[in-house]
Amino acid sequence: MDNGEEIALFTVSSNTIIISRDGFPIEQVEIDKKVVEKDGELYTTEDGIEKAFNIIFEYAEDTKTINIYTLDYLVTAYLQQYKLDEKNGPETISDKKAILEGLLIYQTDDSNKKYGVMNVSTGKNVLEAKYDLISYFPYSSQFLVESNGKYGMTDASGKIKLKVAYDEIRICDNELGLYLVKENNLYGIPVSFVNNTGEEITPVANNLIVDSYNGKEYETILGSDGKMYDLKEEIEYPEEFENKDIESIGNNLETEEKEVEVKYKNGDIVKFNYQTGEIIKTSKTENKQNLLEYIGDKLTEIGEEKTKVESISTKYEESKELENKLEDLPIEEAIQKNSTETNENRNDVSEKNENEESNNSEKEKKYISIYNEEKGEYQIYNEAELLDAEKEEVESENEKIEANNLKEYYAKGLESKDEKQGIVWIVISIIGVGIVLLILRKNLKKKR
Repeated sequence: MDNGEEIALFTVSSNTIIISRDGFPIEQVEIDKKVVEKDGELYTTEDGIEKAFNIIFEYAEDTKTINIYTLDYLVTAYLQQYKLDEKNGPETISDKKAILEGLLIYQTDDSNKKYGVMNVSTGKNVLEAKYDLISYFPYSSQFLVESNGKYGMTDASGKIKLKVAYDEIRICDNELGLYLVKENNLYGIPVSFVNNTGEEITPVANNLIVDSYNGKEYETILGSDGKMYDLKEEIEYPEEFENKDIESIGNNLETEEKEVEVKYKNGDIVKFNYQTGEIIKTSKTENKQNLLEYIGDKLTEIGEEKTKVESISTKYEESKELENKLEDLPIEEAIQKNSTETNENRNDVSEKNENEESNNSEKEKKYISIYNEEKGEYQIYNEAELLDAEKEEVESENEKIEANNLKEYYAKGLESKDEKQGIVWIVISIIGVGIVLLILRKNLKKKR
């Protein structure tokens, strides 16, 4: 079925439509019921017609008529409704399709010429008009946004899927929600997944194969466990290929060759054609260790790993302790308190600080600890700052403490607070004991 710009392919007994543009399949659309055949003709539902032709049916009860709205009509009508120039509306058919979800990509009339996304039912922004470019992906109902040469992804509600921080983003797999991203000349898939043993695996950056041939799509990555995973069609591996203890597989993003070079952690190399499974090159590392040396090395590795785990555990406990302190006393308050305590007129401003503390405490802050392998320690981040899409770089609370010379203050600064609380409890306890003794004395007098 040809709608003028796209071709929709219906298949008997299937509830999936394949949408092609310029001879290439670009979308796979699900419809509410399967296509049926009768007397050599195919029949589909209203949902199938709407999605194939990019139109909307509307039944007018008062006139007993069916109105059919085309994509271009809807875009133009809503641009006029919200007093936007037609030249500031979406241009490509993909971007126009957002209107079928009740969303309109538009460009501002001012000199900045920024892009945003509006909910046409409410007239409110789903995405604020602050981006240099916005593109819509109909199949996954997601927006690709660009700002200052960096890209990110959001869903149709405006929720951030990928922060605006990448040099390039490609959708690898809509069903699995996988993206191929490029950052600082490194390619990767920034997700984790669970393998068939229940272990959570993280893809290794810049180690992947993305290809399509013979009508099939291939996505193979190297997992953090040293194994290769085929996310789509399985590539051809050599016979007796060892899929374990792999250090790197490189990538095929800048070459037309159907080759992958697998480097193992022991130094061995196997290069093969992933289309045929033919081995191109092998290289074995000579193992000169005897059994005793091997056992000795393994015991050393185990000891080092145990020490590393204990160290990380200790640092985690220290990080959680600092988190608790930050919740009691955020850095902004600590800066004020620290400067106040060095002031000779401390008593004059104490009341002001207490008021500020009570006001700030109403705004509860939440923190997240993330392990930084490069620094070998946990870094604490303000949750609100970490989720702020406008921030390209987020400074950790540890860095803020260091920059404001508050390290010693947080190590000792809250001790005085604990001491004051202890004194209060002691005083309350003494008063309580006094009251009990007084009551006992009165009861004894009555008995006499």
